[in-house]
This record gives sequence, C-alpha cells and structure tokens, in this order.
Amino acid sequence: MISPILYRELKLYTKSRAFLLSLLIQPIILIIFFMSSINNVVGHIEFRNVLISYSSFAVPGIVLMTIMFTSMMCAQSIFNERFSNIITLILSAPIGRGHYIIGKILGVSIITILQGLLMLLIAGLGFNVGMSVSSVPLVIVTILIASLMYSAIYIIMLVRIKTISAFSSLINILNLVWMYSAPIFYPVEAIPSYLHPITYVNPATYFLYMLRSQMFLGKTPLVVLLASGIVTLLLIIHASKELKKFTQV
Repeated sequence: MISPILYRELKLYTKSRAFLLSLLIQPIILIIFFMSSINNVVGHIEFRNVLISYSSFAVPGIVLMTIMFTSMMCAQSIFNERFSNIITLILSAPIGRGHYIIGKILGVSIITILQGLLMLLIAGLGFNVGMSVSSVPLVIVTILIASLMYSAIYIIMLVRIKTISAFSSLINILNLVWMYSAPIFYPVEAIPSYLHPITYVNPATYFLYMLRSQMFLGKTPLVVLLASGIVTLLLIIHASKELKKFTQV
C-alpha cells in the first residue's frame, strides 16, 4: 500500500505550482550564481589523479547540499501530520507504518532527483561540466539512495524531539557539520586531520565520492554503493519502528 501514500505526496507537492516551482528553481539559481562567481576565481583541482575544473568539482557538492535540505521536508511533513492528527486517519486505513514511511520518503526523493538532474543539466549546458550520458542512471540511483538515507535519519531524529522549532534548529546544526566536514567545496586532503574522524563517518563523504567517480571517471564504486543501500534500508526499517512511538496518542 505504498502507492496511495506516494500519490498523495506527489499531489501535495504539485498542488501549489508556486511551491513546486520554488523547489525546482531554487537549486537552479544556487548553481547559476555559485558557478558564475567561482568559475573565474579558482582554477583546477585534482580528483583521483584526474585534473578537473573547480566548478566541476563543486557541482556534486551543491547537488548533495540540495538533497540534504530538501529531505528535511519529509520529516517536517510527518511532524505536521502527527499534530494535526492526519497521520492517525491515514494509519487507520490498511496502511502499515512501513508503507507510510516509504511512501513519504519516495515522494520527496522524486523531487530531489528532479532537482539534481536540473542542476546537472544547467551545469553541463551553461558551464561545460562534463558528464557521460551512460553515467546518468547510476547518478540517479546515488541521488535516490542519498535522499532516502537523509530522510530516514531526519525521521529517526524527529521522534525524539517535541517541537518543530527544536527539530529545525538541530537539523540546521547537523547539516552544517555534514557540509563542512565533508569534501563538498574542497578535496578530502584539505580537511584538517582532527576532523577526519567526523569526515569518515559522514555519509556525505561517500555520496560525493560516488557522484564524482560517476560523473568524471565514468566509474561507480560498487562496494560503496551497495553498502550505502544496505545502511539506507536498515535506517528506513528503524525509522518505521520508531514512528510507532511517535504516533501513539
């Protein structure tokens, strides 16, 4: 019974054209202004013995940042539905909590995939960021797994927090730690050694490694991709269990 929840989520996102356009236009504006500003400031950078422009290096990082912030909508939506009792009505139907979680997460994941593809298209057409067409399917898979993982993490955190303001504040702090301890704007070698313990447990580090390998080397580190998929599946299962506590009245 995932499809009714997924259909409902997509209807909610597309009901307001202004909201949908803002979700799609915001990352495009981000990448246009960032790329226009940085393109003439920083030269080239080395990634796995391949020299690429800094703007090309930064594109996967901007895509991942967008995934992080867009995935927050899933947990915020669940929070709002819990305190408006909508979630009680939904779960009174023959829909399990696991199906509810997966439907909600898939809904926001489709949005993040559209955002990511639009950003990559703009980067390719407007700023000559090279990327082989054959790597697009695996890039989509990586974006999907990243969105699923971040959404599940946010939901797990949500059930332990009482107010949406506290949740938003905590997530904003966590996102800052994820952003600046991962090689989003600089190579991992440039990160201070005392931050490496955080860097190497940061999921963003591995998603960036996969995206850059797919885009610029035409290769996918399958072990990392498989491990990310397994961890994401376990997080979704845990999130569905935790949701039971959250929805108890």
